[in-house]
Amino acid sequence: TLTAPFNLTSQETDGVDFEGRWQVPLGGSEDKLTLRLLGSYVHKNIVYSPLIANPVNDVANLISQSLGAITSQPRWRVTGAVNYQHGAFGAYLQTRYIGAFTWDKTKTLGVDTDFNHIASQVYMDAQFSMKIPFLGKDQELYINVQNLLDELPPSSPSRRGGTPLPTQPPEHQ
Repeated sequence: TLTAPFNLTSQETDGVDFEGRWQVPLGGSEDKLTLRLLGSYVHKNIVYSPLIANPVNDVANLISQSLGAITSQPRWRVTGAVNYQHGAFGAYLQTRYIGAFTWDKTKTLGVDTDFNHIASQVYMDAQFSMKIPFLGKDQELYINVQNLLDELPPSSPSRRGGTPLPTQPPEHQ
């Protein structure tokens, strides 16, 4: 006899993604300012499986009820960017917002756990660039600074026997 796997799991999700871009020419022919905004709002993410007795909406929940996995699906995620180009000089600034999380929606604060919230976070990155002619072609030199404001990720508990979460600062691992 021939057998084949059969998937009894399904997923229900909905949300909205948006993007906007606006470019403004400035004084010179190569001078311009570009503004860009990208975002995502997730309303629902539910996994149905015979292995899950009570399916939970896993949006903004770090511990996924499907297989107890660690997920990273905030309800809100927004990125805004400003890019300024003036001849050979360029400057870029990006701001990323990651919404707050509940550690585990199946736990009750004060009963099952003393910690069940991970705060939202904002990170800024910057890049400065300069085009320099070299050997008949433009070469681009740039400096890139990630996490410009030196924001530490929010603390979060680690699961016993598991790898610490990426949001966990090194001194708490």
